[in-house]
Order: sequence, then structure tokens, then C-alpha cells
Amino acid sequence: MTWRQHRVQILVTAAFLAALGIALLVHGISVSGALGDDPSGARARDRFTEVSTVLGWFPLVPLLIGIFWGVPVLAGEYERATHKLAWTQSVSRGRWLLAKLGGLAAVVVITGLAFGAMISAWLGVFDGTGLAGHRFADPGLFTVSGVVPAAWWLFAFTLGVAAGAVAQRVLPALAITVGVFAVALFLFMTNRDGFAAPRQLEVTAADQGVGPDTYLVGSRWLDGQGREIDGDAVDRVCVPAGAPLTESAYYQGGCRQLIEYQPADRYWLFQLIEAGILLTVTAAFVVTTVLRVHRRTPTARVG
Repeated sequence: MTWRQHRVQILVTAAFLAALGIALLVHGISVSGALGDDPSGARARDRFTEVSTVLGWFPLVPLLIGIFWGVPVLAGEYERATHKLAWTQSVSRGRWLLAKLGGLAAVVVITGLAFGAMISAWLGVFDGTGLAGHRFADPGLFTVSGVVPAAWWLFAFTLGVAAGAVAQRVLPALAITVGVFAVALFLFMTNRDGFAAPRQLEVTAADQGVGPDTYLVGSRWLDGQGREIDGDAVDRVCVPAGAPLTESAYYQGGCRQLIEYQPADRYWLFQLIEAGILLTVTAAFVVTTVLRVHRRTPTARVG
């Protein structure tokens, strides 16, 4: 029954993943073959940008899972009143809900993991070029690589199901799903750097700095006494009079730059933290769904 009701979503998602995998594989092979003839790295940056720009929109993919996989599970049943037939059979509401959610949730997690693995493999082509670090520093690439996509896909799916359980109509459930997902994605992408206290590095020369794969949180300039300099006054305070405005000139007057960053080895820590938060909220959505199904009498009408 679950397969028959949701086969279109499953097949469309499988086709999307197959197309994405083929595209990334072809692109990755072409890039890896050209890296040896690209000592400046300019070609690698161009090839990276042409795909990463598109991938920057892919954090929205889980929303489609919530809309097309999650919302119809209960909201669609309520609107068609087919739940009444299901609940008058020998199968209990709990078993009915478990059969509906369990199989679909497993497929969602597996496809989300495959999605993240394919993008991570593509990013791996750029290891050693200074570009692979974007998987951590770029909010969009972080969201679509590693194990986090599986958590986001499951989060969106259960959000859609819970919205349908609460609203009992498709259109209101869609509105709830879009609104909650948009807020959650914005909060994570703008506050992710706070998962752990950033490290600090004082830079006193132009040839110093953090590694290419780090996640830069922020920076500020300090004068010789360690006082912070306003951004507009950095040139006047740090660069000696008459000196050319070069990168090294900023350090000649005794100024130094304080950089806050997340080291590259925290990538998986941040992945697990974000996945853990999402799974906790997912559990809340599941509890909400179960309570609504067991304790509320559906009021949806046919037609």
C-alpha cells in the first residue's frame, strides 16, 4: 500500500539522484584529468565555481521532500477521508502510522545519505587545491555534504507529516512546512559558527594566516597596544605615512590582525552537532504526529 501511494515520489527522487550522480561523476572525472596541467589553480577554481554555484541552491531540496513526501501522508488522507476506512480495519492507528512513516522514513534517510555522499565525493576531487575547504566554510555546501543531508531530509519529511496531522488540510500544511523549514534553514546557516568556541590567531606579518580549509568566523585589527581599531581607521592607524598600500604595509606600524576561525578538523564535529539537533526536533515532530493521530478526531471534509 505504501509503495502504491508514494511510488511517484520515490521514482522521481531516484531519478533525480541518478542524474545528479552521473553529472557529478562526469564533471569530477574531467576535473581530475585537468588538475595536473593547472599549476595556477585558475582552471580548478572556474570548474569548481560552475558547479558549486548550482549546489548552493540544493539546501532547498529537503523542502521538496517535506512538501511532496511528508505533507500527503496525513493531510492527503484527511482530505480524501481515506483514513476513516483505514482506521475501521483490524489494523490499529499506531500500526497504520508506523507502516506509513517507518518505510518512508527509511527511504528518506537512505536517499539523503546517498545525496550527501555523492556531493562529498565530488568535493574530494578538489582536495589539495584549497577549494575542498568550502565544504565547511560555505553554508550551502556544508548543508548538502556529509551526513547532514540525511538529517535535513528526515527533518523536512517529518515536518510535513506533522504539519498535515495538525492542519488536516493540504494547503495549510504546505504553508506550515514551508514557513518552519525556511526559518530553520536560516537559523542554522547563519548561526552554525557558534556550535563551538572559535580559535583565535594573531597575525603579525603578511605571510601568516590560517589554513585554506578553515572556516573563517571573523577578524579585527588591533593597534600596538592591543586596542581594537575601527574599520575606517585601519589605513590611517596601521600604514606608515607615505608607504605604499600593500598587504605587508599594515603590519609595519605595529598593528596585528586577530582572526577567529573554526579549524578544518571540526567539520565532522559540526556535522554531528547539526544532525543531532535536527534529529531531536524530528523526534518532536514524530511525537506531535502520534499524539494528533491518537487523540484528535479528524475534521477534514471530502471535496
